[in-house]
Order: sequence, then C-alpha cells, then structure tokens
Amino acid sequence: MTIRSWFFVLVNLNTTSYKLAVANIMLPQGTILQRSLFYYIKTNNDKPAAVIGQSKPKNKTRNHYLFGMSRNYKFHNPAGVYFVSFATVYWIDVFIRQKYFEVLANSIDHCRKEKGMELFAYCFMPSHAHLIFRSTNNDPSGLLRDFKKHTSKAVIKAIKQNPRESRKEWMLKMFKKAGKEKKNVETYQFWQHHNKPIELWSPSVIKQKVDYIHKNPIHSGFVTNPEDWKYSSARNFVGENTVLEIDEIGFLS
Repeated sequence: MTIRSWFFVLVNLNTTSYKLAVANIMLPQGTILQRSLFYYIKTNNDKPAAVIGQSKPKNKTRNHYLFGMSRNYKFHNPAGVYFVSFATVYWIDVFIRQKYFEVLANSIDHCRKEKGMELFAYCFMPSHAHLIFRSTNNDPSGLLRDFKKHTSKAVIKAIKQNPRESRKEWMLKMFKKAGKEKKNVETYQFWQHHNKPIELWSPSVIKQKVDYIHKNPIHSGFVTNPEDWKYSSARNFVGENTVLEIDEIGFLS
C-alpha cells in the first residue's frame, strides 16, 4: 500500500516552526522518518490523516514508530488556534443551573481580559464544554489548565453553598471518588484531565468545528436552532453578545 498526492506539513521539532508544502509522493505504508515528524493531510476533505513517523529515540522497537500516535492531542504549536473539549468526571450533568454556567462565563471573560485568551467559538453543555481559542501569550496549555483549575474550585464552592441543590451530597461524593482515583488530586476532581486539543490549520476546518459546536445542543435535543441555546457563541454569530463576547476570525464574520 502506498500514499499518493497528499499535502504534508513538516514540523521542525527544534523550533516548533511549521512549513507547508505540496508534493506528489509515494511512500510505503509505515515508512520511518528520522529527525522530523510528518503529518499527512488528505487534500480532498481537509481532514488530517495518520502520523507517519517521528524522531527515533533509543531502545524502542520498530513497531513503535509506525503511525505513532504519541503526539496526538497535545498543544504542539503555542501560537495555534485550537479546538478543545472537556467534560466533568463521569459526565455528570452539573451545568443545569444558571449560577454554575455563570462560573464558566465569568472565568472565560477573565481569561479574555487578563490572560491573553482569544475566544472564537464556545458552547457550554450540561456535562461538558467546547472552545475554539488561541493564547496570545503562546501558552494554550497553561491557559486551559488555569481555567479548569479555577472553575473546578468555583463550581464546587457554588454547589456547596447552594441550599437548593438537591444533588449536592451525591455530586460531592462523586467528585471525591474521582479524586481518590488520581494520585495528584487532594480532595475533589471536577473535570476529566484530558482536553483533546486539535489545532485548526485551515478556514474549512475551523468552520467545520464551529458548526459542530453550535449544533451540539440541537443534536442533544435541547433546542431546534443553534442560537436558542443561551451559552453558545451561535448567539454571537447572529449579533447577540449579552452572555459572552468573542473575538472575530475575518472569514467567519
């Protein structure tokens, strides 16, 4: 099996700079490439394909490098635009009360004003959140880490202080249970650790992810129109900016 007529992105692992080129190539499946990491991107639908090879460390078998996935779901480009999704532990539907939603909205607003976040799209669902964002400080991982750390503490505090929260004892029990399963968590774990960051490298891919985010409440059966979901940037796209302001990407406006 060979791979033909694909775009490729050469990632310089030393400088994290990116070079985009077009090539008509034929490589045997599983070809091992030394020193640099190649991503092959299919040209007809703009979807990323497999990682073919990566810099070869010592004491690893050959099979370790065939279509290696070790670099997937990481913030490789500090200046990139990323799509991320993160969920509560056990996918608990925490965000069914406005005061909990407001914790997320207020924290995003703070990140935009004080921590260098550019927010291009978002949707807060009962058990998870989607963001498309960029860090102007070139630290997307740290920015998202701080956001999740703050919101986890703030939401748990809001739950504890809410006298009308009928699920309080059960939710706190589940957060504590999740915390006990992780060695680096002292008491409660609110968010699942993984964020699955995907760098968005073309207008078509960005539009695809924006559309996915905005249709999430429809697919879940909550609304019939994207802009009817209060905590979604679909409202911003029709001129409604009362919940959160977002930053513009020229080709989406």
